[in-house]
Amino acid sequence: MSSLLRRTAAPPLRYAQRVVGAMVRPIQLQRHNSRNRELNVCIGCGWDVREGWLNTDYGPNRLDVVFLDACQPMPFGDSTVDRYYAEHMIEHVPIPQ
Repeated sequence: MSSLLRRTAAPPLRYAQRVVGAMVRPIQLQRHNSRNRELNVCIGCGWDVREGWLNTDYGPNRLDVVFLDACQPMPFGDSTVDRYYAEHMIEHVPIPQ
């Protein structure tokens, strides 16, 4: 979903997107883990989908991008992520968070 649509979408649409994204995330994580030895997480990937990484975004625009709210605790166990990567993402996080 484009960032313009994400910013202008009605609250019910954004809520539905978060609910569905959270429901589908375990399946996407399992699929990623079955194909990759390392868990490398790209936070806020947008359209820059990286091969071999778990690509995440607040408004996934592709089926292979996992919903993730960077303002919430990460849904990964302790010492399970090998690398995190975020580029040009922090400016999208509200200041209080």
